[in-house]
Amino acid sequence: MTMLLNADHICFGYGEHQIFNGLTFSIKEHQKLGLIGQNGSGKTTLFKLITHELSPDSGKIYYHTSSQIGYLKQEQIFNSDLTLQEVFLSYFQSLIELEKEMHILQETIDCVDGKEQETAVIKLGELQETYKNNGGYAYPSRIRGVVAGLGFNDDDLNRKINTFSSGQRTRIALGSLLLQEPDLLLLDEPTNYLDIQSLNWLENYLKNYPNAFIVISHDRYLLDSVCTSISEIQNEKLIHFEGNYTSYLDKKKKHDQAEQKKIEQVQKEIDREEAIISKLRGNFTTKNTKRAKSREKKLDKIKNDYSNMRSFSENFDFHFSLSPSVRSSDDVLKIKHLSKSFDQLSLYSDLNIDVFRGDRIGIIGPNGTGKSTLLKIIKRELLPDSGRLVFGENVHIGYYSQEADDTLSNHSETLIDALRTVNIKLSDGEIRNILAQFMFRNDAVFKTVTELSGGEKSRLRLAMLMISQANLLLLDEPTNHIDMDTKEILENALMNYEGTIITVSHDRYFLNKVATRILSISPSHIFDLPGNYDDYLMYRTTHQHMQEKKSSRIHSEKQQDNKNQHAIQKQIRNQKKELQKLENQIDILSEQIKQIELEMNQPQFYNNQETADQKIADYSQLKEKISELTEQWEDLAIKLDRI
Repeated sequence: MTMLLNADHICFGYGEHQIFNGLTFSIKEHQKLGLIGQNGSGKTTLFKLITHELSPDSGKIYYHTSSQIGYLKQEQIFNSDLTLQEVFLSYFQSLIELEKEMHILQETIDCVDGKEQETAVIKLGELQETYKNNGGYAYPSRIRGVVAGLGFNDDDLNRKINTFSSGQRTRIALGSLLLQEPDLLLLDEPTNYLDIQSLNWLENYLKNYPNAFIVISHDRYLLDSVCTSISEIQNEKLIHFEGNYTSYLDKKKKHDQAEQKKIEQVQKEIDREEAIISKLRGNFTTKNTKRAKSREKKLDKIKNDYSNMRSFSENFDFHFSLSPSVRSSDDVLKIKHLSKSFDQLSLYSDLNIDVFRGDRIGIIGPNGTGKSTLLKIIKRELLPDSGRLVFGENVHIGYYSQEADDTLSNHSETLIDALRTVNIKLSDGEIRNILAQFMFRNDAVFKTVTELSGGEKSRLRLAMLMISQANLLLLDEPTNHIDMDTKEILENALMNYEGTIITVSHDRYFLNKVATRILSISPSHIFDLPGNYDDYLMYRTTHQHMQEKKSSRIHSEKQQDNKNQHAIQKQIRNQKKELQKLENQIDILSEQIKQIELEMNQPQFYNNQETADQKIADYSQLKEKISELTEQWEDLAIKLDRI
């Protein structure tokens, strides 16, 4: 496989702040890589080094001679006096010139004969072959696909670029790069300004992207869907893991556990060396003094390595449960015949929802459909136009939002004091244990609130909320503006929380992990479905498919009035046999898929890439076959229902 670029021992820093130290990595053709790391770790800096916007302090990046690199910067705004259509067509100028040549040749062929015509026909055939091989017949549909996929319409094609909003121009920059199809695509937070439909389109586009890409994103659902490998920037270097984001989490956990064992071994070595040095110093002789100094140099090196290893393995997966100090009744909340409007905009009418203790409800829907408004009605910040809310016994509401004003009252108190003000019954040991679950460990618990960063304050507010009397948590976009580590902590805390949760979120990965019910609100419908986000997607796809089939069948198929009863019964028996046959086939294929999924979840699955690729191919074929059989089963079931 062709190597697109190879970075050899790259060192780079801003002044005294070192970003990379001996960074070595390579990118192969067709590689689909997700690049992650804490804020400030150097993800965007790495892109700038690859594109020569920055130069390394030492080391070198080698490129394949013919490789083209395209770079979408975070918050990149596309500027041009051209229209959207003119910009997108400009990337196919060579094909447009070929079209002109072919048109001229066609006119020549129509006007001449003999040898001259024969020569023109041959030339036209050659141009048509070149045109075809370079995507000439496909580029108009590619442009239409990008325009529609990124949320633009036909009218937008004739608008000047500079008349679009900054968010729209960022999407235009993304579309421009996708149409150019560089050998290596660098995408820095490409999901900014994309709604859910555009996100789904981009994911499908990247899955089928013919060349390599590296994507920086906090959208873990995207990383899970499109990436086949993940690289994490940590301690000035890259750690590489094969597989998508979920696979990365599992492998990273094992990697960190192995690092922790190394740390423990090194600590034992440090303790042993210190004991030997102390003994040598105690038995004072010239020889022992020299030996002690020699061992001290060795100990300094071990401690330096130990310090690096400790920072490398700071974050581990914590499993814990937090119970509200007050237990609510089983029936937490009943929303009855609720309606709410603003001016002429009706958000919902006759909304009925039952919330039970232990529910984790994720509210989704387009912007402006009343998701956050519903939370405000529940916490009595807004009044409904009609309907009522009936709360169960001992229900205490807690509210958490990244956009909320800072609710930390005393900025001079320590973290321990902050938690004690919420629950005075907790001992110092219990408080320190709770803070540890939210990544406040060792001396960090003695920090004052004013010393905390924005992300740290978010973690502290969450810890305070979860030890309070609140047993019904209302969370409004809780994963906005926080790093991946904090998201993982938040998700683990909520998954182990023994109260009730109602959350508004656009974070699909978060909803997949936390939600046990999905409430989908839109102007045309409200769905209340059990399961997580993927379960909701499956329902919507199946529901839409069945509705389309039902509508089509009702329109196109009518029962014959002159069928006799015997013929009908025979038809029913035959179709039931066919349904049973299809069900048996689906069951067999489902077992095969389950077996492959078990193999894919094994840590050693990707050790043999050729075997893994074959398994993945078999898995895809089985999925397609089940889809075909299921569609046949649905067709038969609908026909049987109409007999």
